[in-house]
Amino acid sequence: MLPLPDLCCRPAKRDACLQKLTPEEFMQAGDYLVHTCPTWAWEGGDAKKAATYLPPGKQYLITRNGARVLRARGDCLACRGGEHA
Repeated sequence: MLPLPDLCCRPAKRDACLQKLTPEEFMQAGDYLVHTCPTWAWEGGDAKKAATYLPPGKQYLITRNGARVLRARGDCLACRGGEHA
């Protein structure tokens, strides 16, 4: 796993909101999100529908009791910083 400064301070690519993540990148980003935002958590989901390339307890991310304004806008963190046109 990358150190937290490397995860959050790397320059965003222009298409950062649209790029596909590898399973490892998804887990790193999810771990960072869960660590920094208490409303987010990993879930295991239905074992019959589990992706084989992800651990059983990290099948998807879910947020509960988050701020509605941010969820409704659907922005990624890089976009909110004005880094994308």
